[in-house]
Amino acid sequence: MSERAVTLPGEALHFAPDAPYYDGHFEGNPITPAIAQIGACLARLAPYAADLGRSARPLAARFYAVIAPGDTIFLTWKLGQDGAVEAALYRSEQLCSRITFELADAGGGL
Repeated sequence: MSERAVTLPGEALHFAPDAPYYDGHFEGNPITPAIAQIGACLARLAPYAADLGRSARPLAARFYAVIAPGDTIFLTWKLGQDGAVEAALYRSEQLCSRITFELADAGGGL
């Protein structure tokens, strides 16, 4: 990545308890699906990547704690040594997820 690194603010994410992705995930004990977490991060990263003439695509994800319907999670960003961008999702001090994104040439797509 060039010197024009992505600078992303931390922010709160709220996972609405009535979101359709909770239907059947899992019956009687709903949790926020990985794709919803990745999508929330990607929606915030994509405009910054586009400003650099790049697109963002997920590379890896690790999930450490359940995010329940209605949870408010704090999202932080870190630029990796290899130019990847890492999102970290926290509930208070508890790390819930780490998701790594690649910033590819805009032709690379998602």
